[in-house]
Amino acid sequence: MTWKDVIIGIGAVNIAVESHCSCNLELPEIYEKFITDRNPDIILRLHNSDPPFSLPSEKVYSSERLSTYHDGDNLITQFHIRDYRRELRDAVMKANSKEKVVDFYTTYLHPLKRFFFRYILATILASGLGVMIHGAGIVDDENVLMCAGLSGAGKSTMAALWKYRNCTVLSDDTLIVRKGRPPYLVYGTPWVKDTEMSSPQEFPLKAIFFIEHAPRNFLEPQKGTLATMLRHTFCPRWDGAGMVFTMEFLSELMIDIPCYRLGFVPAESIVDVMREISLGL
Repeated sequence: MTWKDVIIGIGAVNIAVESHCSCNLELPEIYEKFITDRNPDIILRLHNSDPPFSLPSEKVYSSERLSTYHDGDNLITQFHIRDYRRELRDAVMKANSKEKVVDFYTTYLHPLKRFFFRYILATILASGLGVMIHGAGIVDDENVLMCAGLSGAGKSTMAALWKYRNCTVLSDDTLIVRKGRPPYLVYGTPWVKDTEMSSPQEFPLKAIFFIEHAPRNFLEPQKGTLATMLRHTFCPRWDGAGMVFTMEFLSELMIDIPCYRLGFVPAESIVDVMREISLGL
């Protein structure tokens, strides 16, 4: 799909994407189901050029993948990306918190690439809206069972097992969690390993399972802690105030929502184990 201007809604955040590029951009197919006609909360302007400004001299955060700077109301981020020749090809983002405008400059990578867009949304959520979790979201009886896990823990496998039972899967890899009515709502995202396991819908959160592969199925209650949940959260480390909000949000989440440790064999029997627990909540 070739596009010029479109509004993409993820996690109840509606981002108007405006192309200021000299060439047509292809909207990744996975984003098409997240297109909305709602009023935008923020404007993302894409430029296929270098930024028309110099970077500030003082960094507020730096890592292997990015550096951030503050300039008045602007948060400026420089992404460090190497191309197939291992040459550095930077992209720069300038976000204005008061004007609700983000300008993204790149001459190399697609500006809606997963890493960039997740970073932009995580920055917006950290302003007091919610958090982004590495997890699979399964809808069972109009409630979400979240399966959080590190890479290789089995999130996509678990999502596929539930999908086989004709259940809605919000995502097999990345979820948005926000406070709402009921207390927490979970939203699907387009950042998935399997495009069939992605949905823009929202449903209330019922339980969190910290999953792992095991030689047999087992399930045990686990006291949720901030340290545990931080391991599965896309944290805005570049934003001090955003990190405070994120930690407070996760601390409350761990108190309010039942948590379990779940080891499983990749077979449909685990669906029945989880459903039995869910029905008792």
